[in-house]
Amino acid sequence: MTAFAPSYGRILISRPAEQGRHFAALVCARAGGPAMDAFIFLPLMDLEAEDFTPPDVSELNGLIFSSSNGVRFFAEATGTAFTSLPLYVVGSGTADLARTLGFHNIEFIARNADDLCRFFSGFSAPSQQRNQLLFVRGADVHTDFASALDPARYTVQTSVVYRAHAVERTPAEVASILAGQKIGAVTFFSQRTVRLFLKQAQDSPPLFKLKNAEALCISKDVLEAVRPVWEGPLYVAPSPDQDGMADLVISRLREQSCT
Repeated sequence: MTAFAPSYGRILISRPAEQGRHFAALVCARAGGPAMDAFIFLPLMDLEAEDFTPPDVSELNGLIFSSSNGVRFFAEATGTAFTSLPLYVVGSGTADLARTLGFHNIEFIARNADDLCRFFSGFSAPSQQRNQLLFVRGADVHTDFASALDPARYTVQTSVVYRAHAVERTPAEVASILAGQKIGAVTFFSQRTVRLFLKQAQDSPPLFKLKNAEALCISKDVLEAVRPVWEGPLYVAPSPDQDGMADLVISRLREQSCT
């Protein structure tokens, strides 16, 4: 079991509210603890559904999901109409949610987007019909599979099912959330989150002071976005995905609980 070290402080989760709590619960489950009160939540973004019209299910031979948010918003809009199609997903968390929501034909689970691209580059489809895919995504993505996959082998349609927007908080709101809290680390899951944090920190002294805490970054690109302005220690996840971030958080909690 991983103990919560009060001297270290809590870990601030900057993801959208539902995502953030899901991530904290994942850390707790994988580490055999700590309790959820080891975390404090300050969402810097919120998610909202986008109107979209999916193609006819009979035209498709597979779905690509690069995030659990895509799965959730797509399932809310389409019900069970697409749940029998083969799924190609990024991340075990995405796969777990897909199963929970009734998708029962998961063909491949990639660690990251590059891993999924490599899978498709070596994938031998039994027929041309197999290559008709739908990429379900948010408005902003790191990898657009519609352009990343070989067009001679794959026809990839796209459905944008959600959009992320900044959560604007007053300095008083931020101060209220952080009041009396010792923060040991701040998590950063994207370069956009880094920019939003720094923008809000300009007007919120309690947030500005957190630059002395540890920065836990999902990837090297995110770490490099943080590096020029951060004063505390910097750490990067062993893999640029949710599982890697969970491993990083667990390792920091374990190290601090032993000191």
